[in-house]
Amino acid sequence: MFATALYALISSAIVPVYASGEGRAAAAGYQRPILSTQEQTCPNPQLSCPTTTTPNVDTCCVNSPGGIFLQTQFWDTSPSLGPADSWTIHGLWPDLCNGGYEASCDSSRDVTDIQAALLSASSSASELVDFMSEYWLSLNGDNNHLWSHEWNKHGTCVSTLEPACYGDGDGDGNTSSSNTTSRKDVLDYFTRTVELYRTRNTYDALASANIVPSTEHTYALRDLQAALAPLQSGANVTIRCDGREFREVWYYFRVRGPLRNAPTFSASLKKEEIADDGEYGSGSGGGDSIFIPAEPDNSSKSNSFTLASRYAPCAFIPPVYQRGGGLFLCERKLGIQSLFTSCKSGLYKLQYLDQTTFFADKIPDKWDKVGIYSDDKGGERTVQVEIVWQSL
Repeated sequence: MFATALYALISSAIVPVYASGEGRAAAAGYQRPILSTQEQTCPNPQLSCPTTTTPNVDTCCVNSPGGIFLQTQFWDTSPSLGPADSWTIHGLWPDLCNGGYEASCDSSRDVTDIQAALLSASSSASELVDFMSEYWLSLNGDNNHLWSHEWNKHGTCVSTLEPACYGDGDGDGNTSSSNTTSRKDVLDYFTRTVELYRTRNTYDALASANIVPSTEHTYALRDLQAALAPLQSGANVTIRCDGREFREVWYYFRVRGPLRNAPTFSASLKKEEIADDGEYGSGSGGGDSIFIPAEPDNSSKSNSFTLASRYAPCAFIPPVYQRGGGLFLCERKLGIQSLFTSCKSGLYKLQYLDQTTFFADKIPDKWDKVGIYSDDKGGERTVQVEIVWQSL
């Protein structure tokens, strides 16, 4: 079934939805994230790695100096890890704007038991841990050690996750694995990494171009890049190989405002780590510095916007949360706003994270209220919805 809607029926109320230009959205769209409270207020968040450097940058409101984020993914065959139709997570790394990276920035915030830290930070983090246990896997089987490595080496270098950015004292350097130690900085880092990973389905993008794991067939680099470019807004990704075997993909992002629940924008790279034609091995599923040119941060020319009802901001709830993961909500206490665009091909369709098709459990009757979701829940939500954008 397929439905086209001019207004979305929201579970909390039936309300019209309004757009605001990104200049105003930047000021209004960065409030409190769902699981973090009393953090630094950023009334006009800046895009990381701007073309011009502002004196006295508030590093709680803009990620600096590590402003280019790499969401990195593995294809593991020796041993074979993860689902047969999915790549696995390597990490989320804040690279410097002019190339290179910092590492292990604050040993006082090191964590040895990430799972305990996540569960102590939020009672709803068990779903996040379950997802990581399936898709963020260590070669030696010690997933918690890999997670600790990624946080200690890379997470502690994200400026907007530093203790000073949390007004309630969370992330204050009390780094034991005790369940009583609240670590919202750790929670924000792993939540955001998983969210970005879920927007970059490497396996499906390759398979749609008839690029599948094989011990016999080889693929041209240009074909791999062409298949993955749509996930990077048309830009090339970094492809890393072990000999002639395709092993790793790096996606690049810039972030507007703090990392937690912030809008992200694909970033292009100038120098790539690539190889000649090679193999994509069957099985289941740092490096040299790169230079990434800064792109103009010109909000006046952007086609991005936020949505709000008459009284409250609107967002798709991040899918890792138990509270209506993927559900579109407009609530005053929501604390986040999603960033949308308008797809101009054919009708002006509302677009979120490169998708224009959303999902519902059923077509509503006359007085029904039906939730709109960003995912189909593994095929359980059979009604597809497009929201056509019309100016008034």
